[in-house]
Order: sequence, then structure tokens, then C-alpha cells
Amino acid sequence: MVKEKASENEKLYIINLRNGFKDSPITKRGNAAMRYLRSFIEKNVKGVSEVKISKGVNEKILKNGPKNPLHKIKVKTHLEGDAIKVMLPDEKEKKKKKRRVVKPQDTKTKLQEMLAAKKPVAQEHTNEKKKEEKPKATEKKNEKTEEKKFEEEITIDKK
Repeated sequence: MVKEKASENEKLYIINLRNGFKDSPITKRGNAAMRYLRSFIEKNVKGVSEVKISKGVNEKILKNGPKNPLHKIKVKTHLEGDAIKVMLPDEKEKKKKKRRVVKPQDTKTKLQEMLAAKKPVAQEHTNEKKKEEKPKATEKKNEKTEEKKFEEEITIDKK
């Protein structure tokens, strides 16, 4: 382990990951290396509640697969309040994009306006279809009785 100071909040460490995974089974060595990295940072940086490992560090450790992780890695730690970020020395911090917050009232009013504009046309069109497609139950009964009468007349004529 070598400590180098970059600034007040940043420190550079060279960590021997082999110590963390040498006793673990071959298929679980990648996970053991990541756990060792996290525990190493927690031990050496006091008063930290959370350790965040960057995607770049994770990819570099596991670039040869989980069965054969890197033996040593050089990382930079950056302290932010109670949390600490672990990243590669040449890696830059990615700032989170601000998401546009949409107020529920705005969407409701927009939807109401859209529906109000479409309502008359949509209702007329659907009502016409309903009238054409679905005859009433009484009409169906009348049709059945008419068919029966017609069939009776045909049978009478045949005799």
C-alpha cells in the first residue's frame, strides 16, 4: 500500500487485491476482490459511512473475468461528506444530469385540454359504431320469433 496525496479530499492508493482472494474458490475470486477493496478503503479512511466504487474500477478489476481478477490496482479516493468515491486515477467524476420534474397539475391540465378538443368527434364516431354493431336484446327476440314463424309457414306449405 502506497499513499500519495493529490489534494485534501483526494488520496491515491495501490492496493494488493491478491490478499483478498487468494483463499477463496476460483469461481468467486472476482467478488472476493471487490469485497476486499471495499473493506480496505473502510479501514484506511476513518469516519466513512458509505463507499462508492466507480464503474471503471469494477471493469478494470474484472477485465479478465471473475476467475482471474487483477492482482494490484491503483485507485484514487475522493471524500464527499460521509461518503467516499473510489475511482481510477485518470477517471473523471461524472456529474448527474438534472432531471426535469413535471408537476402533476401541468399534466392533468394538458390532458384535459387534449381530451376536450377530441371529445365531440370521438364520441359521435363511437356512438355510430355502437348503434350499428349491437342490436338491442328485444330486437334479437323479435327477430327469433319472426324466424320461427317463417319456418312454421314453410313447414305448413310443404305439407
